[in-house]
Amino acid sequence: MTTGRILLDNLALDATLSGGSWGGTLDNVLDPRITSKPARCADPSDLEASQFLITFDDKVLLTGLLLGGHTALLDSRYQITCYEGETELLQLEWRDVFGRLYDTEQLPFEQGNWYTGKPRLKDIQGYARHLPVRFPTSVAPDSILVELDVRDVADASEDFDLGYVMAVAALAPVWNYDWGRELGISRRTQEEVTVGGRVIKSRRTNAREHVVSFPSLTKTEAMAIYDRAMLDDDHPIVFDPDPSDLVHEFREVFPAVMSVVSAPRQVDETGDWSITLRFTEMQG
Repeated sequence: MTTGRILLDNLALDATLSGGSWGGTLDNVLDPRITSKPARCADPSDLEASQFLITFDDKVLLTGLLLGGHTALLDSRYQITCYEGETELLQLEWRDVFGRLYDTEQLPFEQGNWYTGKPRLKDIQGYARHLPVRFPTSVAPDSILVELDVRDVADASEDFDLGYVMAVAALAPVWNYDWGRELGISRRTQEEVTVGGRVIKSRRTNAREHVVSFPSLTKTEAMAIYDRAMLDDDHPIVFDPDPSDLVHEFREVFPAVMSVVSAPRQVDETGDWSITLRFTEMQG
């Protein structure tokens, strides 16, 4: 397992978005309402329509992106290219939004995903869809081209929405979090019971929660987290528990409200600090 990371600040909030064809809604991807105020691609069958450019006033050090609240389907793909001026710094060539989860030998031949090993739609149906994009190395671009191949969404006669975009320089503490991390579920479906005992459900997507303790932070790391908690703004924070675990990322990585369960505490004479955090999923 690699060291868990926290995506504290969305540097895209200081950028300009352009390109593609989004019906005038492209700036919605910087609105923290995520799924309730998304950007909607005017023509998901057109590759040029479903792209956009993130432009910064100057070079910005980044470790990755998050494309949150999207409605991509199982054959959707993406490509990311980082530039400094006209110079290409990094390109993540076309890759699947949903990659292989299962080895073929784990699945019965008759099952529809036997060959691809991808999840079925029913496997991801309970989750809001968010795509973490991790760069293999830190880069300092002044623009990023995000290309989305969502022609399968058009083929299904559905809309392609994108709820929120983050450009981040992740906080990766030198010392990892404690064992015993919790991944909980906060039920949001509302229920009423009739006189005859029938349960009527007003269905909502359940919210995920992480509760995690970092036992040995530097004071600089602890104060960066504390500063963000003190800000208490409307924009999400993301906890990425294991960047090497691509199989479970659709379950474990999501925009969240961060709250401090146990305040920053100086541990001992070494100068290390500890903190316990709760990350509760934001869905818009």
